[in-house]
Amino acid sequence: MYVAQSGLADLLKTRSQVTVWDVGLGAAANAMAALNLANEISKGQLLLLSFERDLGSLQLALQHPNLFPYLDRHEPRKLLEHGRTHSTSVSWCLMYGDFAEQADGAPTPDIIFFDPFSLRTDGPMWSWPCIQMLGRRLKARDGVLVTYSVSTAVRAGLLATGLWVAKGEGSGRRRESTIAVGPGNQAVRNWLGTEWIAKWRVSSAQFPFMVTHQDNFSRCVREHPQFNGPSDA
Repeated sequence: MYVAQSGLADLLKTRSQVTVWDVGLGAAANAMAALNLANEISKGQLLLLSFERDLGSLQLALQHPNLFPYLDRHEPRKLLEHGRTHSTSVSWCLMYGDFAEQADGAPTPDIIFFDPFSLRTDGPMWSWPCIQMLGRRLKARDGVLVTYSVSTAVRAGLLATGLWVAKGEGSGRRRESTIAVGPGNQAVRNWLGTEWIAKWRVSSAQFPFMVTHQDNFSRCVREHPQFNGPSDA
C-alpha cells in the first residue's frame, strides 16, 4: 500500500537521491519493502529515515523470524544496535524519540509513509500542528504522502495545508487509503471531489485535533483548487 503508491520506484530511477520518511517504524514492514526495492533497482541512493518512539514491535518481531521472514537480513538488527546502516543503495537511519522533535532537523522528504497508530494511541501525530508541518515539508519538493487513514478530519487537514488529496488503494480489510501530494505533483489521480466535499460539509468530524481558527480552516478546504475542476470521486 505504501511503497507502490508512493512512486518510489520511478524516483529511484530518475534521481540521484530519494529521501523517505518512514513515520511509525513498527515492525519495519514498510521500511524493508522500501529497502528491498532500492536494492533491486540499484540506481538512485535511498535515504530512509524511520521515526519511532517505541522499538518494542521490531524487537519482538526479530525474536520470531519464522513469523516475520521479511526481517531475515542483517539491516534491521544493525539499525537497532547502531541506529543506522549503510549500503551502496540505502542509508537507513533510526530517528528515535518524539516525532516533532526528530522531524524538525530532518532532511526534506520526497516521500512520507505516514503510519503511526490511531488517534487514540498517537493523538499528537494526527493533530493540526503536525499535519501543518507535514504539509510544509511536502510542498517544498512537491512530495507524496501515503497513509492508511481515510479520516475525514485528516483528509481535510491535508487539504487545508494546500496539498492535493486523492483516494488510494486499500490493503487487507481497508478498502481505501489516502494519498496527498504537493500542488505541483499531478502524477496522482482519483482526487477527492464534489461528493467528498459535500459529505465533509455535514460531517461531525470536520477538523483535526487542535484546530483553533475553524473559519479559516473551513475556507481553505472549501476554496481548494482541486474542487474547482472535474472530479474523479
